Amino acid sequence: MKKLMTLIIVILSVSIFAGNVQNINGQKSSQKGWADYSGSPAWIWSEPGERAMYYNVEDFGMEYPVDFYAVQALLYQDNVDYHFKIYDKDGSTLLWESADSVSAEGAWQMTEVAAPVVLADDFWLVLAGSSSGGPVPNTVVDAGDGGYGAHSYTGTAGAWTSIAGYEGYGETGMNYNHSMLAYLEPDSTDIFPPLPREVTGTSNFMDTPAPISVRIIDPNDVVSASGEWTIDYLTWTPFALTESKSSHNFTGVVPGQVDGASGAIRFIAADSLGNSGTSSEYPISWSKDNAILDEGFEGSFVPSGWTLDTSAAGAGFIKSVASDPNGSIIHSGNACASHGYDAVDNDDWLISPAIIIPDTNFTTLSFWQAGYWADYITEHEVAISTDGGGTWTQIYLDNDALDPDVSETYEQKFFFLDTYKGQTINIGWHYTGNDADQWFIDDVSVLYDYAGPSIVDIAGNAALLPTVGAYLNND
Repeated sequence: MKKLMTLIIVILSVSIFAGNVQNINGQKSSQKGWADYSGSPAWIWSEPGERAMYYNVEDFGMEYPVDFYAVQALLYQDNVDYHFKIYDKDGSTLLWESADSVSAEGAWQMTEVAAPVVLADDFWLVLAGSSSGGPVPNTVVDAGDGGYGAHSYTGTAGAWTSIAGYEGYGETGMNYNHSMLAYLEPDSTDIFPPLPREVTGTSNFMDTPAPISVRIIDPNDVVSASGEWTIDYLTWTPFALTESKSSHNFTGVVPGQVDGASGAIRFIAADSLGNSGTSSEYPISWSKDNAILDEGFEGSFVPSGWTLDTSAAGAGFIKSVASDPNGSIIHSGNACASHGYDAVDNDDWLISPAIIIPDTNFTTLSFWQAGYWADYITEHEVAISTDGGGTWTQIYLDNDALDPDVSETYEQKFFFLDTYKGQTINIGWHYTGNDADQWFIDDVSVLYDYAGPSIVDIAGNAALLPTVGAYLNND
């Protein structure tokens, strides 16, 4: 890999393809333009393998279906044949493929489609070598500053590997992206059934009902939605979906199953135009190895089953992403929960769903926390309720502004929950303060430990061991 020291960029001037699609916080948008995950050009990518980008148009404030019109990529090698492809969400089903073109070093090079490609779900945009199987030209990767997280991969169809934090670059852990853009417009006709998004609740602790949550989107109203589940893939059992107050968010429950059970769920939905259909299948499982609670705050906020208790004065806990204007610290993924430093009297709770603590062995709560302006902290508290939030028992307190426990570096916190064996509990994160600090919470989990420690090795200092036979016949 080489650092990109000098780069001559040829900007294509085509009036129809002007402007960038901007993220407008997930609101429905009729915008059109270049959907661009990349940031500042910084590195030359010369590794073998095709270059791929995973696109979710909701990141740019659009909704499916969309029309794909063109692609452009920043190449850094002369006279190499290349072409573009689009794969379906599965990463292996080919939807479109261009003819070959010839690369030019330091140039944004664009390929248009003969007719718009209608895309009804997430897709993979891929740069490959010649259609006869030649090498891929060198390309340009950004500095990891695109603001959308990592969306870029290398490899071949169905076997993509993320380039985030690639060791060939200067700094690991960065969200590097290929300099490759897609020109998209909202599709003017709706001929597709509603589309399930952000399905959660599919990985469950043994014997625990599965709290399914799904966001179902459509350019028109979703008039009906239901689910089906199976364990044997022969019999599909229906389960009801209830729409929440926030449009297109649905929840349902699949009965708990024994340890080791697995199967699938799927959704049936229809819109106001009469478009209806059954979704693809989503795997579901129950195991004592699955977390009792596992939440990274990547989807809709608040997550299904979680609740907020917010004082009238402040904004309370919110979902925070890397592009937030007030700054954000994310432990993993692209989002976390956070509480800001509003200059009002804040007294706010973020409360987990009710969970049952097993009455055997050990159960542990784990979460990661970080913060800004910790020397202004008033109080961070974590507490347990056994009566649905009526009363709370404190298990963690951070309220010393001179020596705060939280810092700008994420730290994992652990708490044993053995006191609550056999009980149903809620866990609450409680923030109080006025113009105080900023608190970030990520990767919350409650785990069941059913196996005691085992001895894997025994070692000793050979210098202290006696010589075999040294004491034979010693009277």
